[in-house]
Amino acid sequence: MRRDLNLLRDILLQVEATDRHPHEVTVFQMPDRDPYQVYHHLRLAKEAGFLKVEFLSGDPPQGCVLDLTWVGHEFLDNARNDRVWQQVATKVAKLGGSFSVSVVTEMLAATAKKMAGLD
Repeated sequence: MRRDLNLLRDILLQVEATDRHPHEVTVFQMPDRDPYQVYHHLRLAKEAGFLKVEFLSGDPPQGCVLDLTWVGHEFLDNARNDRVWQQVATKVAKLGGSFSVSVVTEMLAATAKKMAGLD
């Protein structure tokens, strides 16, 4: 299964927007998305250090998001703005369509800085 940075961003945005008690544990769901893709991207987000997640076995397997990490917040601070995200996505597509998360993160930061007049 290929990594989908749009789905990763959507997951992080949904987690950030969730208004829940810090000790409340619920299964993370995105009803409009394939549950196997969501599970895969939850695992990737955990491995990247973006989320704290506990996983449940089953068919389909599921994840309970415990928290968004500092690294996850940092990524979202640059990826949240739709204009920044679209500019980076367009650039990535023109350059071949695939870059590591660390490179995309740097591109997001550079684009955000430029838009803020800091570059």
